[in-house]
Amino acid sequence: MGVSPQEKGRAAQRAWTRGRIIEAANELMAAGDTPSVSDAATVAGVSRATAYRYFPTQGDLLIAAVAQAMGEVGDAVPTEPGDDAAEALAATARWLIRSTVRNEHQLRALYAHLLDAWLRERRGEQAERLPRGARIPHIERALTPLRAQLGEREFRRLAAVVSVLIGIEGWMALHDMWGMDAAEAEETLLWAMQTLLDGVSR
Repeated sequence: MGVSPQEKGRAAQRAWTRGRIIEAANELMAAGDTPSVSDAATVAGVSRATAYRYFPTQGDLLIAAVAQAMGEVGDAVPTEPGDDAAEALAATARWLIRSTVRNEHQLRALYAHLLDAWLRERRGEQAERLPRGARIPHIERALTPLRAQLGEREFRRLAAVVSVLIGIEGWMALHDMWGMDAAEAEETLLWAMQTLLDGVSR
């Protein structure tokens, strides 16, 4: 039995509403704010009750906003593992580094929210646990040619170190502490990853 036009219309409306709330959150984060669900609802032009149906917590909203902002992988990033891990990792890293810089406000807002949740948990307060690790599948895909050579333990360690380098954490260290601009940070991170690959390939 097919889906009725009314059901299709309702599904389209729900998708539009959810997308508009996320867009509103991204607009607020791009302006330097860390929006609540209520803030995003106001900018999106929907009721708070509606917004909370889609995003029960601020963390849910921030995760969705960052996922949308970072979501376009682009032609430069391999969707299937090739034979050259260094080439695939460099392409993946360039996309992730540039996306991080381009969406810096959103990622810093999410990072601040995660740090606040950690502090609340340390104080014995209730804190939501949000999913992490969206960059991991891209990194593991790029490194796939090395999996058999390294074995699972070493492969996991290599992917973990790379994930530290090419996320918001690596950008904040190089930019905030070392004063690097985006071009110098990218060059430094690509050099670090090549050095890692050279080391594990010996």
